[in-house]
Amino acid sequence: PESQSLWKAGFFQVFHSSLYIYRNLPALKWFYISVMFIDAGTGSLATILITYLTDTLAFTTAENATAILAILVGSIPGAFASGFTNKWWYPVRSSIVATSIMAINTVVAAVVLTSPGQQLQTYLLGLVWGFGAGWKWTSDKLLASTLIPDGQSTELMGVYLFAGQVITWLPPLVFTAMNEAGVSQRVGIATSAVWFLFGIVALFLIGDYKAAVVAVGREEMLCKESEEGHRENDEIENG
Repeated sequence: PESQSLWKAGFFQVFHSSLYIYRNLPALKWFYISVMFIDAGTGSLATILITYLTDTLAFTTAENATAILAILVGSIPGAFASGFTNKWWYPVRSSIVATSIMAINTVVAAVVLTSPGQQLQTYLLGLVWGFGAGWKWTSDKLLASTLIPDGQSTELMGVYLFAGQVITWLPPLVFTAMNEAGVSQRVGIATSAVWFLFGIVALFLIGDYKAAVVAVGREEMLCKESEEGHRENDEIENG
């Protein structure tokens, strides 16, 4: 409407779309909630990690950059792994496994990374974080394409992007508040896994993936996934 600013119109559009999803698309609702928590944990990881590496492990600027590079490099095989697992499993299960890897790796990092001189361990853990993130992000795209009703992709993909950004500020805020309160930064790092756990719970609440896909008129995607999976199995058996 001419009487509304672009910002206000966009806000109301997101609100009405979210209300529609809540009332009519329960599987998509839980998927977006999982994206909200998991992307908040993943997106804030670099910020929290740099603080921890600088303060606790005494990393230099170059060493911090190498740790972030390790995460980015790890995401490449993670994306390929997602391509394979989504042919054998449905993408909900694939996303749960990928997110579990990131959650476990976060706790391991808090336990293992305790003092300066642990550059190699940090880089290896960074590769694992990246592997899980690349796997999860690729599975997310497939989930979004199969759970969004046919004909509404443009509008509801916008909500998907919004869900991935809406609380990315919260994990750094919690970490900073804990740090200012005198809580060990190792505990702060470990509690970052909570965001991944919330996301895993939301993924489980999606329920029957096949029924959700059929409900939004995307049955052809199930047939395509099944055909690709059978083709891969035949190649393995005949190879």
